Amino acid sequence: MERSRHSRMTGKAGEYAVAAQLLLRNVLVYWPSVDMGCDLETENSCRIQVKCAHLSNGDDRESPNYQFMFRKQEPVPISNTVAKLVPRKLLVDVCDLIVFWGIEQNRFWIVPAALCDACTGIRLGGTLSTTPRLVANIADVREMVSLGYTQPQIAKHYGVKRSTVQRFLNEGKDCDESIVSQARACENAWEKITNFVRTPATIHAEVQED
Repeated sequence: MERSRHSRMTGKAGEYAVAAQLLLRNVLVYWPSVDMGCDLETENSCRIQVKCAHLSNGDDRESPNYQFMFRKQEPVPISNTVAKLVPRKLLVDVCDLIVFWGIEQNRFWIVPAALCDACTGIRLGGTLSTTPRLVANIADVREMVSLGYTQPQIAKHYGVKRSTVQRFLNEGKDCDESIVSQARACENAWEKITNFVRTPATIHAEVQED
């Protein structure tokens, strides 16, 4: 209960932190009367979702960083004791930009929702170590395993440690370094909001969906 309360309060603090940054840039901010996926909306009709994280200790790949996860499924009750997992709406269907707030250092990354839909989570704020990361398609690595390649052999092929291959297989998802790089480049990119323009095509798509 206490953790849930802290999470709600942190989330609301993030909304106010982002709203303050926008107000300082002469952008009016509104809170939707009903939560349909976006936390804030601006006077130029930019829909914003806010995500907050505390500084973590990092690992062998990075220095201390902020970890943000994107749940691709959500539980839906089908009885008093049973729930089933169903796919969540794509972020692009409910918002235009995600603003990530790194609490301890008061850092902000303003990232397009479409970029966030392409991954299950992202680490921001840390400095990459010199330890090589495995950038590969999970299907390709699993095929190598099925063909009899050992983890040390796969590690040698990709130029990484065996432990990196093992973690990659255990996590069961791709590691697209380009997504990380693009998101990191969005730090303090407030112009994505201040200069936001909703295109006629976007408006038409929203009307059709309604």
